Amino acid sequence: MKETVRTVSVVLVLVLCAAAALAQADLKPMRISLMKANVAAYLNEVVRIEGFVTQFVDAGTTSTKFYYIKDDWGSVVKVRTSKQAPSVGKRYAIEGPVGVDPRTKDLFVSEETRLELAKFVEPRINLEQRDTVSPPRDAATAQETAPATQTGETVVASAASEPSAAQSPPAIAATPKEAGTSTLMYVTIGGAAAIILALVLFLAFRSRSRSDDALTTDFSIASAAPVEAPPVPEQVLEGKTIKLHAPPPNTVKLLPGWFEVVSGDDVVKQIRFYKLGGEHGAETTFGRASGRPYAHIQLKAPTVSSRQGKVTFDNGSAQLTNFASNDSNPTKFNGRDLAVNESVPLKESDRVEMGEVSLLFHEAPSAANLIR
Repeated sequence: MKETVRTVSVVLVLVLCAAAALAQADLKPMRISLMKANVAAYLNEVVRIEGFVTQFVDAGTTSTKFYYIKDDWGSVVKVRTSKQAPSVGKRYAIEGPVGVDPRTKDLFVSEETRLELAKFVEPRINLEQRDTVSPPRDAATAQETAPATQTGETVVASAASEPSAAQSPPAIAATPKEAGTSTLMYVTIGGAAAIILALVLFLAFRSRSRSDDALTTDFSIASAAPVEAPPVPEQVLEGKTIKLHAPPPNTVKLLPGWFEVVSGDDVVKQIRFYKLGGEHGAETTFGRASGRPYAHIQLKAPTVSSRQGKVTFDNGSAQLTNFASNDSNPTKFNGRDLAVNESVPLKESDRVEMGEVSLLFHEAPSAANLIR
C-alpha cells in the first residue's frame, strides 16, 4: 500500500508541475498602450509583450542596462535587463513584472524571460496616416492581399473593405498557437488523470492478489499483527500569514542566514533558506502570490504586494532586494523604505518589514557555537 501511495504522489506532482508550466506558457501578449493607459492595474503584474528592439543602452553596470521595444501598434516601452544584450531590429517576446521608475515616473518592464520570435520585417508606420488598423499577424497574410493590388484594383477599394480604427477598434483574436496551447494543456491533464486512475487500479489489484497468495500458503504471516507505517512528514508549514514548503527528503544545502519572525504570524517562527541539489543560484522570493516550492515564501497578508522582494546569497553573504513600489507598501530595511529594485546587504540583527510581517535577520552560527 505504501508503494501505491508513493507512486501516485509522484505522478500527481508531475501532473501539477506540467499544468503550471502550460498555464504560464499560455500568457497572452499585452499591448503597451493599454498598460500605459492604466498603470495601476498592471503595476507589479507579470505581462508578456512582443515587438522589435529599437535601442539598447549599457551604462556599464548590470543594474542600469536597458533597451526599448516597440510593439506592432507603434507603442514603445523600456525593458530593464541584467542578461546579454538583445539584437537591435530583431523581434522578441518578453515576460516580466511591470514597474514605475520613482524618479522619472516612466513605465518599464523588468525582464525575466526573453524569446526570439520568427524573423519578421519590422512594420513601417506612416506618421501622417490618421486611421490605424491592426497589423497582419504574419507574412502570409500580407502575401495574400498583395496580388489584389497588383491586378489593377485601387488602393481605395481595398481600404474601404476594412473598417478604420476610428469606427471600431481592431479585435485581437486568439492565434493558432494560443488555441493549440490551451488544447494541449487540457489533453495533458486529462491523459495524466486517466494514467493515474489505471495505475491505482493496477496496484490495488496486485496488492490484493499478493495478500490472497500469502493467506493460502502461510497462515502464520496472515495472523501476524500488522506493522503501522510511520506518518508522512508535513511538506507545507502554514500559519495565519506565512506559508512555506519544508525541505524535501533528499539532500539540501542550508544557506548561511535565516529570519526570525518577530510579528505577523502565530505559527511560523523561523524562515530558513535552502539550496536544492542541481540549482546554480541561491534565491528566495517573497510575496502574496504563490511561487515555486522551496524557493518562495508566500506572505498572505493583504498589506503585502504580489511580488514584494527577494533574498539572494552570494559567497556566504545575504542581500535583500525590494520589488514593491511606493504606491503600495515597500519593503522596509531598519525602518527605511527601499526604492523599487534597490538592494542592501543583510547583517546580524537587521530588521526587515514586509507589510504587517516583521522579520529579524540572523547570520548562521559558527562551527564553535554548533559544537557547544
